[in-house]
Amino acid sequence: MRPQSRTISSPSKTHIELLDRVFSKTCQYFEIGPSLLKGKARHRPIVFYRQCAMKFMYEQIGIPFRINQTYIAKKYFGRDHTTLVHARHIIEDYRETGDHYWNEYISYASYMVVNFPRIIHKINPEDYPTLHPIINK
Repeated sequence: MRPQSRTISSPSKTHIELLDRVFSKTCQYFEIGPSLLKGKARHRPIVFYRQCAMKFMYEQIGIPFRINQTYIAKKYFGRDHTTLVHARHIIEDYRETGDHYWNEYISYASYMVVNFPRIIHKINPEDYPTLHPIINK
């Protein structure tokens, strides 16, 4: 039986600031207010933006820093962790089917990866292997 990796439910102040900045930068990228991203709107573009943000925040920050899904889903999106899991699956489905939404996600993720080292104090994407598939596209 392999040991389970522990995830933290209360990230450090540095990790919270990082997530806050990603959330804010996501709102700027999609040109929407934070209340729309966190709100209950179910219009297709808003839902897609929310799914993109959930996938990126969890896979690029949550996993490397061991921040659990529930924390990110509740604090930033007012949702249950299962919504975050569903968002990740939906975006992956776009990749598998070649849907144009996958290209939009890649554009968003590439923008975030390229711009974040300038916003956050010297975070180097090469330090996080999960970023390489996005950088190398």
